[in-house]
Amino acid sequence: MSFLEDLENNKNPKKPKQINKVANSVSKNLWEGCYKYFKHFVGIIEKNKDEFPLDFHFTFLNIVRKTKVTGPYDIIRKQTDDEFCFEVKLTTELLQPIKITRKDKRSAELLKHRLEKDGIHSKVTKKSPKIYLVELNPTFQSIFSITLSKELEFHIHYKNIGTSNKRSVLLHESKINEKYMDKLAQYIIGQNPSLYTETISKEDIAKIRGKIEHEKNKQKLIDKKIQEEINHEKDLLEARKANTLKEKSKRYLSNQSEIIKNKSKKFLQAKSYKIKNTILTKINNLKKK
Repeated sequence: MSFLEDLENNKNPKKPKQINKVANSVSKNLWEGCYKYFKHFVGIIEKNKDEFPLDFHFTFLNIVRKTKVTGPYDIIRKQTDDEFCFEVKLTTELLQPIKITRKDKRSAELLKHRLEKDGIHSKVTKKSPKIYLVELNPTFQSIFSITLSKELEFHIHYKNIGTSNKRSVLLHESKINEKYMDKLAQYIIGQNPSLYTETISKEDIAKIRGKIEHEKNKQKLIDKKIQEEINHEKDLLEARKANTLKEKSKRYLSNQSEIIKNKSKKFLQAKSYKIKNTILTKINNLKKK
C-alpha cells in the first residue's frame, strides 16, 4: 500500500500517476509528474484536515520545540520562460509559547528583525524597566517546492520545514519516482526526519572527515606562518630598539669623553700656569737677595 493510500485511510482512491513511468521522459514531464503527485498529496491532507507532530529546530535560537504541521494546505504552480516551479504551503504551529528575554529594547528589536528574515514573526513587550520579552507568533508558514530550471536541473527548496534554515537540495533525475516522492512527502510533515542523514554513505562521511582534517592542517600551517611573521617582526623591533640604545650610548659616551677631555685640558692648563707662576715668583725672590 502506498503512502498516499495510507493518508486516505484505506479508502482506495484513484492512485496518482506513477511517476517512475515517466522517468525516462524529458525533464518537463518529470517535473509534471512531481507536481501531480504533490497536488494529490495536498488534496488528501487538506480534505482530511490532517495534523502531524513535528520537532522544529530554531537554528538561530539554538533550541528545538514541539510543533505540529497543520492546514490550511495549498499548492501553487508557477511558470516562466525558463523555469517551472510548484510550492506546497503548510502551517507550522507551536504547541507551547516561546518567549526570549532581552535586557534592552534595541537587542529585542534586533532579535525580532532577525527572526523575520526566517519568516517567523514576533512581538516585543516590556516586562519591567530593564527586561524586554520577544514572543514568537504561535504559527508561521512553511514552504516546500520543486523547481526545474532551464529544463536542466531540479532543485528542492525548503523554508521552515523542520528547521528555520532555508535549504536548497539538488534533485537528481534518477531519484524522481513515486517511492522517493513518498519519502519527500513524509519528510515535510515530520514523518521521515532522517531522510538526508541516513543517505550519507560511509564513503561520503570519509570524504567529509578528510576535508575537515585537510582544512584543520591548512589552518595550522596558516597559523604557523602568521606566528613566524609575528616573531620575525618582534625580532626586528627588538633589534631596532637595541641599535637605537647602542647609538644613544655611543653618542652619550662620545659627548662625555669630549667634556672630560675639555675639563682635563683646562685643569692642566690652569695647573701649569699656577706652577709657572710659583717658579717665577721664587726666581724673583732669589734675585732680590
